Amino acid sequence: MENQERLPRGYEKRFVIDPRKNRKQALAVWGVSLLIALVLFGVAQAIWQGQALLLFTHRVTFYVTWVILIFGFLIYAVLHEVIRGLCVRLVTGRRPQHYDNTLPGVYMNSASPVFLSKRAFAAIALAPVAILGAVLVLLNLSGGFVWFWPIYFIQWFNLSKAVTDCWGLWKLRSLPDDALVWESGISVTGYAPEK
Repeated sequence: MENQERLPRGYEKRFVIDPRKNRKQALAVWGVSLLIALVLFGVAQAIWQGQALLLFTHRVTFYVTWVILIFGFLIYAVLHEVIRGLCVRLVTGRRPQHYDNTLPGVYMNSASPVFLSKRAFAAIALAPVAILGAVLVLLNLSGGFVWFWPIYFIQWFNLSKAVTDCWGLWKLRSLPDDALVWESGISVTGYAPEK
């Protein structure tokens, strides 16, 4: 099924993932984000042979890390949404519905102006994470000891921003090929023909 301006007749809502309105879903998203942080920390310890925490023992390194981290988060958030917005534009041929900060102080977002096919949603959802994730891995491997923690936290942020989208992709796999998705940048709603 192609992207649709309006939801076709005979379609019904099959699932909604909206961490803003559903406390259990919000806790699940944050829980998965914490799990991602632990996995990344395990990888960090393996890469630095258990010395990753030593970065926080040197005062100059500690302050440099926080300055890099703050600017890195800001740059990352903008780049993530620009890539997502470009993907929305390429896939739908239309401008993203909005760029705003729906969860103040947490995430910026851009949304699709149409109901998306499963394939289009997957492309839009995964492109920023894949592109920026690859860049961050390369930076982390080549950046050296001082750059490790800022890039580590930005990578965690990168993967955490994708939790709701990946959950939506997981739920979509059980729907028929002609299923459609409405995504607001924060929430994901799946629709399929009535049973």
